[in-house]
Amino acid sequence: MSGGSSGSENVSYVGEDDSDYFRILHGRKLNNLNTVYLLPADDDETKRFEYHHRMIQFVFGGRHYIGPVREALQFGQRRRNLGTGSGLWAVAIADEFPRAEVIGIDLAPLQPRDVPPNCTFELYDLDSGPIPYPDEYFDFVHARSIHFGIRDYDRLLKEIARILRPGGLVLLIEPDLTPLADGQPILRSCAREVQDWYSLWETVRLCLAKLGVDVQVPERLAEMVADTGSYESIVKRDGNIPVGFWPADLESLTVGQLAWMEYDLLIPALKPMFLSLGLPETHCNTLIANAQKDLYHPQLNLFNSTKASEAAQSHLSWPEYLAIRANRRRWQNAMTIPCSLLGLFTGASYFGSLDTDPTKVIFGIDPFFFYGICTTACMGFGYLMGPTLGNAIWRFSHRRAGALIDARDREFYQHITKRRVDASLQSPTSPVPDYYGEKIGSLHQYRQWLRDQGKYRRKAVLPED
Repeated sequence: MSGGSSGSENVSYVGEDDSDYFRILHGRKLNNLNTVYLLPADDDETKRFEYHHRMIQFVFGGRHYIGPVREALQFGQRRRNLGTGSGLWAVAIADEFPRAEVIGIDLAPLQPRDVPPNCTFELYDLDSGPIPYPDEYFDFVHARSIHFGIRDYDRLLKEIARILRPGGLVLLIEPDLTPLADGQPILRSCAREVQDWYSLWETVRLCLAKLGVDVQVPERLAEMVADTGSYESIVKRDGNIPVGFWPADLESLTVGQLAWMEYDLLIPALKPMFLSLGLPETHCNTLIANAQKDLYHPQLNLFNSTKASEAAQSHLSWPEYLAIRANRRRWQNAMTIPCSLLGLFTGASYFGSLDTDPTKVIFGIDPFFFYGICTTACMGFGYLMGPTLGNAIWRFSHRRAGALIDARDREFYQHITKRRVDASLQSPTSPVPDYYGEKIGSLHQYRQWLRDQGKYRRKAVLPED
C-alpha cells in the first residue's frame, strides 16, 4: 500500500517519541489516541508483539499469512496492515513483496525506523470514524488482535470492504477470550484446578463490555464478515494454541513456549484497564498474581483459541449485474398491475358508497363524472406506486448484495450519462431512445442501446436532406 498523498489530514506519521502520542496511566505508557484500547504501548508490549508475531508465524507454517495473498501481491499492489503494533508483520511483507506498497497503521509509534523503502507507518484510531482512504484503494487488508480497541466491528468490516478493490483480500485474526484447558472451554462449575485463570479472563470480558467492546467478536468473526454482504469466498480458520511447555512434539512446544511468554507479559499489562474501570488495586494485584500462578504451575494444559477469517471483497460481473437489473425491472412491472387494480377497486368502493345527489355539481362537474375521475386517479396512483413497491420487495430479497448492487448502479449510471445522446439534441416528437438505460437487462441489450444512441446522434447532427 502507499501512504503518499492519498491519506488524510487526520493521519499522523511516525515521528519522534512525543507526549502527544502517549500518556501514563497507572504506571504504564499507553497510546493517546484511543480511550478504549487500554493495553500499554511500551517496551514490554513491543516484546509481547514480537512473541505473538513469531507464534502466529509458526502456526501458519512459517508464513506470514494464509490464503491467496501471493497471487494478490506478486505484481506489486497496495496492502494495509491495521493494528500493526511493532510493525514486524508489515516489514516482513514489504521484504517478501518488494514491489508492493505496504502501510502499517496503529495507535502509537512503536514501529522500527529502519524499514524497507516500500513500507511506511501511520498513526490513526480505527475506532474514530472512516478509514481515510478512497474507495477500492487497496488489494489486501490484514488486521490482527485489534478488537480490544474497536467498539463497532461491523462498521470496521464495512469500511475495509469499502477501501478494498473488487476481489481484494482481507485476513482477520482475533484471539478468543474464552479460557481453555485440555482443549475445552473452562466452565465456572468445573474451573477448580484453574479457577484463577478463569477469573482473570472473565474479568477481562466484563471490562471490555463496560468499554463498549463486543467480546463475542472473535467467536462470531466469520459470521460477521458474511453478514456485511460485502465479502465472498469466506474461509473460517479456528485453532487451539497450546500455552506452556507441556506439548510433546517440537513444533507445538515452540508455539506453546511463545504463547506462554506472550501471556507472561500480557497478564500484568491488563492492570491499567482493571484499575481504570474501578477495580481495587489490591484485588487487581491478587487477580494477576493468582493467574500468573496458574500460568507458571498449571494443573491442566492451558490453551488459547485463535479465530481467523479470510475473504475476498465481493464484486458483480457486468453480466450478473445486468441480469439483476432485468430481474428488478420485472418486479417493478409485475407490481404495477395489482397496485393499479387495487387503486381502482379501492376508489370504486369508496366513491361508489357515497350518497350522491345527481342534481348537485362538484366543482362545476357532474358528480358521477367527478367520482369517476377520482376513481381513475386512484388507479393512476396505484400505477405509480407499483414500481416503488416492487422495487422495495426486490431490494429486501437482495438485501445481502445491496451494497454491491448500489455500487454497480453508480458505475452503470456513469456509463449511461457518458455515452447517451445529449438531451439538447432531442425534440418533443423524437425523444432520445431509453435516455436512462432503464430497459437494459443484458450485454446484448446494452450493445443495442449503444447502437441506437449512435444512430440517433448521427441523425440529429447530420439530418437528412
